[in-house]
Amino acid sequence: MKINFIKKFLMLFALSAIIISCDPDEQTGFSVTTPSSPSVSIELDFSNPTLIEDDSEFTYTVSISEAQVVDVKLHVSQIGGTADSHDYEMTNLISIPAGYTSASGSITILSDELIEDTETLQIQIGSETTANAALAPATTEFTILNYTEGDLVIDMSWAIPFTSESNNDNEGDEISATAFADLRLLISTTPDNAGVIGGADGGSFETAVLEGSTPDGTYYIVADFYAANEEIFRDIDLSMELNQAGVINGDSYSYPAALNNAVQCSDAYFVLAEVVKTGDSYAITSIGENQPPMDAEGDWTMVLYDAWGDGWDAAYLTVTIDGVATNYTCPAIGGPGDFVPTEFIISVPAGAAFSISYTAGSDYENEHAFDLYDPNGNNPGWWGAPFGLTNIPEGLLFSNTNPCP
Repeated sequence: MKINFIKKFLMLFALSAIIISCDPDEQTGFSVTTPSSPSVSIELDFSNPTLIEDDSEFTYTVSISEAQVVDVKLHVSQIGGTADSHDYEMTNLISIPAGYTSASGSITILSDELIEDTETLQIQIGSETTANAALAPATTEFTILNYTEGDLVIDMSWAIPFTSESNNDNEGDEISATAFADLRLLISTTPDNAGVIGGADGGSFETAVLEGSTPDGTYYIVADFYAANEEIFRDIDLSMELNQAGVINGDSYSYPAALNNAVQCSDAYFVLAEVVKTGDSYAITSIGENQPPMDAEGDWTMVLYDAWGDGWDAAYLTVTIDGVATNYTCPAIGGPGDFVPTEFIISVPAGAAFSISYTAGSDYENEHAFDLYDPNGNNPGWWGAPFGLTNIPEGLLFSNTNPCP
């Protein structure tokens, strides 16, 4: 009897232990019995780069929205391109350890001594084989340039100088340099963007090659805009690196505030350097100058008209010379249809910054017109027209220091 009681007690104790061990409140660690649905995001710090085989390493971060009780693994693979495993090394498997929310991987483009055609490499990070989380795979493509001993390789990158606002758009979101501005890297026979013989115009930082087969002579390395942000305006710092196999190794040049996206017409450019090529030798001279200002020295003639003869109705032109502003307007002269001109002579000293802007009046803008002549009698602009054909636009009309007024 006593033995039976002991057996029953032991059975009851074992059953209680089983029930307690199955209590979901006893689960500890990073998950509960209710499964979560974490998402995985992949952050690339680069965008489809073009580069020379030089052991460049590109890193990226994989993050998960919620730590898990098991490792989360992402496979990385080549999905296209002409490069093979001898051209690159990479992390083939990204593993976010249990209890962690991120991990990193890398892709390295290897250097070699082979003379090859330009190659491409397409990499996919993540795939449908990933368990425990939802993700959208990320893909990136590398363009791998190859160069011979006589080639000069030019790399150009840029940055937005940091201020409390400069790396954010109007909504406060951070802007990368390549998203903010798409610049061109040009090789020109003239110190501007008119004599272009080659260069690079991709969607990110640029790499161009002045090939050894190029005829001897003087060339210029020039940057200009393909496109840029048109809502906020910032100075843009340029950086340039030059390489020639066995001769020039990572010569670096910096150009603070070289460009500003407020000025991005086809006439806006920045000359980084002069290159004198003699055979396989290159003599490099840093220049660091943007589009030079027009020489405005002399007497300029402004001719103002009003189609009704009663003046400009509080509208006026502002002439600014080296920061000193003077306003000019068209007085009431004659009557309707007289179109009598009012002439002003503006004397501009040598080397002065000179600009003209317009402020609209209270009414009758279609009656106002304005003509301009430089010291040589040339006419760089006619704004407005009589009898309602067009209006003079407000704001900057002419500047000898701004190629894109």
